Amino acid sequence: MNSRVPESIVPPVRHLAAVAEAGDGDRFAALLAPTLAPVRVRPLADGTFRSSLHSAVAGEVRVSVVSGSPCVLTRDADLIGPADPALLTVALQRAGRAGVAQDGRHCLLGPGDLVNYVTSRPYEVTFWEPYEAVVVTVPVAALGSHA
Repeated sequence: MNSRVPESIVPPVRHLAAVAEAGDGDRFAALLAPTLAPVRVRPLADGTFRSSLHSAVAGEVRVSVVSGSPCVLTRDADLIGPADPALLTVALQRAGRAGVAQDGRHCLLGPGDLVNYVTSRPYEVTFWEPYEAVVVTVPVAALGSHA
């Protein structure tokens, strides 16, 4: 039996890569916007700030590997526009410790832990040490009645 998915229904995959370095949290925030939605980035340590983002997109699903120096990513209410799509974000922490806060709930993450949150409400992600995370985003609307 052939269990392969016909190529005609598999969306093309686009690979994207970007790197931001040298203490530029604003530049990294601009690179993260298509992946995590617009956020503010505040480095937690003085000195050189390093960060990287590598993404692949298939249809409406984006898979990214985000890594870098300790920082705080904040999506405040003023960054959420009425026309912004709500994205379900699922992150796998691969290295470092992190915390995610949304709607009064807090989650502490270590390597191997998963967390999910949505971009249509304010959230904050804190990376206390150098980190790497695999982040999958999909529009909530694409989940239909399963959301």
